[in-house]
Amino acid sequence: MNAGSIFTTLFNNSPFAIKMVKIAAPIFGQHLKLTLEDLEGKTYDDYGTDREQQLKKIMAFGAQLSECFEELEQVIIHLTIDKAKIDLLYEGRLHAEDYYKYHYDSFAIKLATILDLCGKLGITIFGLKISDRRANGGSFLKSPGINETAPGQRLQALAEFLQDFIQHRHQKVHQAKSEDNWFDRVVFWERFGELLKDDFFKSPTLDELTKEKIAETVTEIRHAIDNTAKLAIQFMDALEPQLDVLIAN
Repeated sequence: MNAGSIFTTLFNNSPFAIKMVKIAAPIFGQHLKLTLEDLEGKTYDDYGTDREQQLKKIMAFGAQLSECFEELEQVIIHLTIDKAKIDLLYEGRLHAEDYYKYHYDSFAIKLATILDLCGKLGITIFGLKISDRRANGGSFLKSPGINETAPGQRLQALAEFLQDFIQHRHQKVHQAKSEDNWFDRVVFWERFGELLKDDFFKSPTLDELTKEKIAETVTEIRHAIDNTAKLAIQFMDALEPQLDVLIAN
């Protein structure tokens, strides 16, 4: 995980995460060892009591959340590459404007996925009878009584924060287009120069304006990731009492 990720810091200090790893990691290690030895011809998922399998799933969703935030950190790395190097990197086959918009789409889709991973985590901890195919943030929040719980209220706050990104993901995945890419706000002046065959639009001054707007947009994206990390950890920590119930059984 990226050492600079706010999610990393919060996760490593989260009471829920610390307790989850302490309880589930030994079970994970034992079952993985049995799987590798393959003494009984079972797969990793076959080992363990219902409670142990539930704990393994909880840990797996925690790991997936961490991986998703790692991927978001990688998006930031791509977005902070010097604009002038993009043409060199792709040998002129990909325009800078398309490059930044592509990575924004990747960011928005990954960010929206956080809600569903949190929903799957909540469904597993509460032991709700929702199929894996239908398990997501929405189905967790729609479950009877969940909205009245602290985890439900925390996830609702995350859902409201991510609403625009979820809509973006829906448009991109189901309609192959999006109308709210944040890099639409950035004017890539050199593209006008290419279209109009006018070197005026390729001036260093205009290029610097473009770079400034790119930097501002990347900063906004950074803030969105960090705020999502804080809300996701707040949701996880709200699940701690329910985790205690599971551990005690």
